[in-house]
Amino acid sequence: MTPDTKAQRAAAPFTDAHTVPAYPDARAVPMAADRQPLERLMTRDEAAEALRSKPRFIRRLIAERRIRFVYVGRTPHIPESAIADYIMEHTVHPVTVRWRAGKAA
Repeated sequence: MTPDTKAQRAAAPFTDAHTVPAYPDARAVPMAADRQPLERLMTRDEAAEALRSKPRFIRRLIAERRIRFVYVGRTPHIPESAIADYIMEHTVHPVTVRWRAGKAA
């Protein structure tokens, strides 16, 4: 049975499998017991050091929404996995070129 009123929803007990739709497209965000341990959040300066770049580059990535970040108060923080994902997405792999009669085939 699903609670119908706001008061019934507030009083309903949460279970381990309880999820709340977070987005209109019905994706769900895990609650309490389902959460994974939090990963380390990096400041802009730490993220810039990890990418061997300037903090301004990190600010630009955040402003252009090209990297995942989390606001802690008013300050954006970047999860370590977002840095790893960014590196993987922007890695350029070598191309093997076959030569045939002095020209690339």
